[in-house]
Amino acid sequence: MSVPDLAHASCRFLVLIHLPRPARGLEAHRHPRGVALCLRRRAGEVQCGQSSPPFGSPRTGGASSWVRRAAPLSGSESQRVVVFLDFQNVYHRARDAFCARDAASREGQVDPLALGHLLAGRVPGGRLAGVRVYRGRPSQRRDARSYAAHQRQTDRQVSRGHGLVTVISRDLRYPPDWPRRAAQEKGIDVALAVDFVVMVANRACDVGILFSSDTDLVPALEAVLALRPQDPPACEVVAWAVPGVRPRSLSVRAARVRRHLLTEVEYRSVADLTDYTRSS
Repeated sequence: MSVPDLAHASCRFLVLIHLPRPARGLEAHRHPRGVALCLRRRAGEVQCGQSSPPFGSPRTGGASSWVRRAAPLSGSESQRVVVFLDFQNVYHRARDAFCARDAASREGQVDPLALGHLLAGRVPGGRLAGVRVYRGRPSQRRDARSYAAHQRQTDRQVSRGHGLVTVISRDLRYPPDWPRRAAQEKGIDVALAVDFVVMVANRACDVGILFSSDTDLVPALEAVLALRPQDPPACEVVAWAVPGVRPRSLSVRAARVRRHLLTEVEYRSVADLTDYTRSS
């Protein structure tokens, strides 16, 4: 069944979508572009009307391999909004846009729940259904102080979220000459790309909002647009807005993807100035 045929069929029926397990193909890709292209190719392999129970269980914090595809909502019903947050990318871009060069490290942090409600409120009929935070995790052995701060921050984000905030962490990669060179995130962009495409394409949400300036994630947007061709698109993007500076937002050529530009005032309204390096 082709992508257009599948999209047309989903408008009239409730069907079950079975995507191959991430471990068999998707996680073999070390780059989000490969993941997105793999998912787009597999769109033609999706089977409709399957009723077998799901095999195994999804990875912790990840998207389920099986999701019931629901009929589209009418204009009077609420839109379930899930925000996908590339946490370190958002943090560094906020510091570039709104913070002094010598600002404390807590400057640039955002509260995922507050940010999620802000963005969901910009979607007509939007109702926040979840915020998914993707970020690196320091090594407890190599950098105990940063590891403890990471744990305090993620624990607070999840507890404040009251079930709406999910944090997906992956171990940081440390170069041989660390700490002269900073540790780098590993696998975060791939995890974000897989979850974004699978959840939005399978209608686990009505609108998926991607907050990142990482252009490696553009193919994930392209995959969603191919798997859920509709107007307006089911995916939207976010960027910080600085007067006189071109926003560093993601875009897809020849596609109309709604863009949310957040000003400094809006950043300040969702900023989290807690110093998580302190234990109390």
